[in-house]
Amino acid sequence: MSQAPRPISSPPAASLAAALRQATAAAHRTIEALPLSRRLLAPDLTLDEYHDYLDRLTRLHQVLEPHLTTIVPSALRQRLGVRPRLAALRDDLARLGAKPAASHHIAPARLCAEQRPDCGVGAFYVLEGSTLGGHLIARRLRARFGAHFTATGALDPYGTEVGAHWRAFTLALDALEHEGRVARSLVLHGAMTTFGDIERTLSLATLDMGRARAQARKG
Repeated sequence: MSQAPRPISSPPAASLAAALRQATAAAHRTIEALPLSRRLLAPDLTLDEYHDYLDRLTRLHQVLEPHLTTIVPSALRQRLGVRPRLAALRDDLARLGAKPAASHHIAPARLCAEQRPDCGVGAFYVLEGSTLGGHLIARRLRARFGAHFTATGALDPYGTEVGAHWRAFTLALDALEHEGRVARSLVLHGAMTTFGDIERTLSLATLDMGRARAQARKG
């Protein structure tokens, strides 16, 4: 007597964090392959190159962070455990003896066209995730410039706790979707838009950045 075939069940849907990791993998590789990104891990990295990198991130965060504070409610930011990085970026530039970028000289960010908190959550996925690579870069910087090199607060805000922080962030992210607090499609859109903003910021020609800095000094 033949048995009735078992119904085919659909595989469980990937968690939001897993879906984000898969959807943004190519964008992540693109940023890692940029010349400035590759120089960060080079054994002959110069302080001028590192300053250039920090300066670019500062210009981007000067526009991103106020916008994210506006569109993502404080309670949601606290639940995700996100931490602003703009002040740390400015401190790191000061430790390098550099004048921070003027507040009105910013990098363009398409994320600022988005007003939905879900998109902001996607942006936080990218920004918080960058601390994983930032922890590695900070170690390389100390190996390059000495154990007491301290201009790494923005790249490595969590230190040795970065892994635990990231796990807590992704668990909170998945819980928000499970509770119906965020829409997956919008979170993905926010993450991809932020990756695009970072890529454009790090891809700006050195000449263009030099002109922007000259304007900031005049201002």
